[in-house]
Amino acid sequence: MARRRTKRVASRLQQIYELVVSAGCATTTSVEDALGLGHSETFYALALLKSSGKVVETLVGGYALWCRDEEMARHAIEELKSEVRRLLCSNGKIRYATPKRILELAESDRQAREVFSRYVSLDKTRQQSYKPQPLAFADAILRELFGESPFWRYRERPIYLVTC
Repeated sequence: MARRRTKRVASRLQQIYELVVSAGCATTTSVEDALGLGHSETFYALALLKSSGKVVETLVGGYALWCRDEEMARHAIEELKSEVRRLLCSNGKIRYATPKRILELAESDRQAREVFSRYVSLDKTRQQSYKPQPLAFADAILRELFGESPFWRYRERPIYLVTC
């Protein structure tokens, strides 16, 4: 038999809702970090907010992007796409792009780092490589920009032809 929500869950729902509304869009990880919660607690609360129609979930490369409405989700994705396009097209010599290259460019550019760090962590592992989640996130943005299938694959890594 289903039980009623506890006061703790109700207050957590309110906190998470206020966080998502104030940020516009947030990932599950960013909500976890901001409130010091575990993944299960956070995801459960976000799923409850989604089922009640208060937030919208959009998947970007394996990341769940939780936004206050569809318009905000489109705006967040367009902002990411425009940053990637700016990074690639402002430097006229870049002809091919990989997810790793996008993260390197975003890390070196202050404005792009600010935009990307709202959604993914740009931290590297001990071996100085990027974690799989940010790489999948960057790959999803590149797919949005340059088409579903990459121009070429090298060792199962996608390479996209840059068209500015």
